[in-house]
Amino acid sequence: MTLEPEHLIPPKGYKTTFPIQEAIDEASKKLSWDDNFFVGDEDVIAVFDYDYALIEEFDTSVRWLSCCLSFIFPPAAACSLICLEPCFLKKRVQWDVYSKHLCITRGKGVVLWI
Repeated sequence: MTLEPEHLIPPKGYKTTFPIQEAIDEASKKLSWDDNFFVGDEDVIAVFDYDYALIEEFDTSVRWLSCCLSFIFPPAAACSLICLEPCFLKKRVQWDVYSKHLCITRGKGVVLWI
């Protein structure tokens, strides 16, 4: 059996569209978020907030561990000290953590800023 173009046309009275835009607009009015990165962007439907403090605490502990473990291999320790890794570790972690944002938009879908 082959499908001809007339088989692809829905029967009369069949609802082919769903008022999705109205449903999205209504649902997005009820949502709230704390991340102000996407303020002013009209296509944003929802923004997902990260728990920045928890991520920062975890990443800081992981980087301190890797910094301390680098002293097992002296060339890596020397490179770490020359680059002042221990001095700027906290600020680098904050920069990495607070630069991540996630939202859903109408035109682009899911947007992840890293």
